[in-house]
Amino acid sequence: AVPRVELPPPAEIQSLAVAMRLSWGCALPKTRKQHQVMERTAKFVLEKGDKMEAMLKVKHGGNKAFGFLLIDDPLQGYYHGMKAYLTANPDLAAAASLLPPEEPSAVLSRAGSATPPIQGVIAAAGSAPPPIQGVLARAGSGT
Repeated sequence: AVPRVELPPPAEIQSLAVAMRLSWGCALPKTRKQHQVMERTAKFVLEKGDKMEAMLKVKHGGNKAFGFLLIDDPLQGYYHGMKAYLTANPDLAAAASLLPPEEPSAVLSRAGSATPPIQGVIAAAGSAPPPIQGVLARAGSGT
């Protein structure tokens, strides 16, 4: 068996954790994608109310991507810290992301990514003009 190597969280997640003033030793997401799921969920719950968090727990309780909603998950502290940070800084809740944009070179060089390179670059840049998205959609559908 090949030993599993634990990589540290990306530097931008570590910097955000410092800005959010999380407790020392608080578990951090290992990937940007994991952070983004948590951030979108926190923004959704802050906008729609705590009842939505309860609904999400029921609806996605078995989904590993939403494990941070459960009380025994190590990432719950990060999630609650993010909600508190967004509550204290409402202007940031309207931002597209609390993390800086990912560099296109990082998207292209990411090992093991299932995302085709051009789609990864477009995703990192925000969104492409509609004609480009249409071409990509047709190219991906094999037509």
